[in-house]
Amino acid sequence: MVGVNVPGIIVTVALVGPVHAGWTLLAIVLQEAGRLVLATGFGGEISEMWVGGFFSLAEATGARPLMIAMAGPLWSLALATCFGGLDAANAGLLLNPATRHRRPLGVALLKLAVGSMAVALYQVYVR
Repeated sequence: MVGVNVPGIIVTVALVGPVHAGWTLLAIVLQEAGRLVLATGFGGEISEMWVGGFFSLAEATGARPLMIAMAGPLWSLALATCFGGLDAANAGLLLNPATRHRRPLGVALLKLAVGSMAVALYQVYVR
């Protein structure tokens, strides 16, 4: 089953940057596709998946929970390096969601990866 967490997507777009909302939505789709492919490639079987930007969730069997939680953010981080997100990154400008970037997809993937890693680690270790 695949579900969509609309409030989570809205919050993610607001935090990543509403000026690049289309690129952020593409980054969310790429992250969840990467989570699905990597989790099933390492022996996991996903039974339920909620697409929600930073707040995405995947229920899987046959794989470690940390691996399932970090597969999407690590994939986004790898794509961010490919699309130049690290080259265009300036620490002060990354924190401002209203800033326009030269490479919006790379920066959106970078911000999404960092935020998703934080939420995934919180879900795995604190809950």
